Amino acid sequence: MRSKHVVLLVSVAGLAVIAGCRSNDTTGPNSGNTLDLSSLIGEMGMATLGASSGVAGVGAVGGFAVPAMAPVVPSTCQYSASVQGFTCAPFTSNGITVNATLFLLDAAGHFQSQPDAATTAAIRNVTDVQGTMKFDQSGTGGSVTLTSHQDLTLSGLLTDTHVLNGSSTSHSDLTVTGTSALHGVTDTKTVTANVTVSKSSRWPTAGTVTSDATTSSQIGSVSVAGTTHSVLTFNGSSVVTMTTTITTGSTPFSSTCKIDLSGAAVPVCN
Repeated sequence: MRSKHVVLLVSVAGLAVIAGCRSNDTTGPNSGNTLDLSSLIGEMGMATLGASSGVAGVGAVGGFAVPAMAPVVPSTCQYSASVQGFTCAPFTSNGITVNATLFLLDAAGHFQSQPDAATTAAIRNVTDVQGTMKFDQSGTGGSVTLTSHQDLTLSGLLTDTHVLNGSSTSHSDLTVTGTSALHGVTDTKTVTANVTVSKSSRWPTAGTVTSDATTSSQIGSVSVAGTTHSVLTFNGSSVVTMTTTITTGSTPFSSTCKIDLSGAAVPVCN
C-alpha cells in the first residue's frame, strides 16, 4: 500500500485551548472530502485541563512549578497498515519525548487509511510521554521524570456535535535541590466524560474532566502524603466550575472555583 501522510497539530495544553474549539473554519469537517484535523485535535486538547501534566506542557508537579515544554507540532504523521493508524515521528523537547498515534474511524468503527469528511465519524488519539527534564530557577535546581499515557476519542464528526471521551494516567518523580530541597512522587488518573462541543457554541456545553492524584513528598526531614480529587464541569458558558478536595492525613480541604476560560476575569474560589 502506498504511504499516505496527514498533517497534524497538537495544541498547547491549558485553559486557553478551549477558546479555539469549533471556530467558524472554512476547512471544517463538512468542506469537501478533507477534514481540518488540526482543529479537531485542538478540541481534544481540552482533556488536559484536568491533568497535572500533559502532552504539550507541564505546569506544577509535587507543588513545584516546572518550566513548560515547547508545544508539540509534528509536521507529518505517516499511515501504517500494520497498526491501522497514523504514526507520528517522536518529538523530544527538554528531555521529554512524545509519541503519538492517530486512528480514524468510520461510523461502524472500522479503521480508515485517509481522512474523509463524508465518512470519518471519530478520531482516536493515543499519546505517550516519557523522559526527564532538568531545570534551574533562581538558584534552585532539580529534575522531574515523567511517564504518561493518554487515550482520547472524539466522536460525532458527521454531526454538528462532537463528544470527547477518554482517560490518561501519569507518573512524575520530582527532585529539587538547594535551599528548598524536595522529593515528590505523584500518580494521577484523569477521566474525560462526554465533553460536548456544539458547532453553535464556542464553549463545551456539557461534560466533565475528573482527576485523582496521590502525592508523596519529602521536604527535608518531613514526610507529607495526600490525595487530590478534582472535577471540572462544562456548562456551555466561558465560566466553568472546578471542585477540588485535598486530603492530607485525615484532614480534607475542599474548594470550588469559577474559572473564566476567556481570560476576562481571574478565577474566584471559596
